[in-house]
Amino acid sequence: MRKFLLSTFLFCFGVTSLMAQLNTCKPDPKYKDSLFGVFPRPYDPVSYPKGGIDKSACIGKPFQFVFTGIVPDTLEVSFFGQKIKVKIDSLVLDKKNPNTITGLPVGINWTTPAKNGNLLPKTQDCVVLFGTAGSANKVGDYDMKITMKAYFQTFIGPTTYDITFPDPNLAPGKYTLKLEAATGKTCYAVGNEDQYLNVDKVAIFPNPTSDVSKIVFSAKEEDAFEFVVTDVNGRIYQRQNVKVAAGWNEIPFDASDLVNGVYFYYLGNQKGKIVEKVTVNR
Repeated sequence: MRKFLLSTFLFCFGVTSLMAQLNTCKPDPKYKDSLFGVFPRPYDPVSYPKGGIDKSACIGKPFQFVFTGIVPDTLEVSFFGQKIKVKIDSLVLDKKNPNTITGLPVGINWTTPAKNGNLLPKTQDCVVLFGTAGSANKVGDYDMKITMKAYFQTFIGPTTYDITFPDPNLAPGKYTLKLEAATGKTCYAVGNEDQYLNVDKVAIFPNPTSDVSKIVFSAKEEDAFEFVVTDVNGRIYQRQNVKVAAGWNEIPFDASDLVNGVYFYYLGNQKGKIVEKVTVNR
């Protein structure tokens, strides 16, 4: 019995090839002197032939792409048919609004480290596309659009104004994410070199599971993580914030409300994220 338990323990913690899935970003310093906008600029054959999304994704492989945002303190807007310059309070990327970023393949998500998506004047921040496009997607080009709200004060009180990228006047062109087949040779995939270094020996036991399991891991230091469970198409089924201590940690995983199939569990924070697979089988 002891030999069985020991072999099971070694099997669970022998899984060391963890695939990284980063959902964090930093502004690209090469854009630090820019005045305003989302960078890289949208691809335009005349204005920005080197702009746009220069990485393609493959079905079934983790993907990441980072945009840098430069926030000004003033902005020219159309107000009652007139163009006026206003002092903005903030630009907001609403994480709860499905129309904030549109056009992405199923399984590719986005986030920003800015608190509540609130980008303050005279600051730089970033937006990261991340995730794994599922097999339900069609291979091809996906044109995406970013919409943020500018908040400012007027004589009638607080006012909002939608700013989009691309925009035929502000930033013409396209943001096109090319999605290749699972066997694609030119797509970008997040690799093991990006692994989240604060976490070690991550495993779930039992796996496959039919009811309640435990995600067990070792952390090098005290930290706050987000724990997320998705299906192969990127749909989120569970999400919770967890505090971990330096050393040994356990997170209960209740699969009783999930149908049979393959799922991914993510563990990480702004420093990075790891992802592993779990099978539900009753």
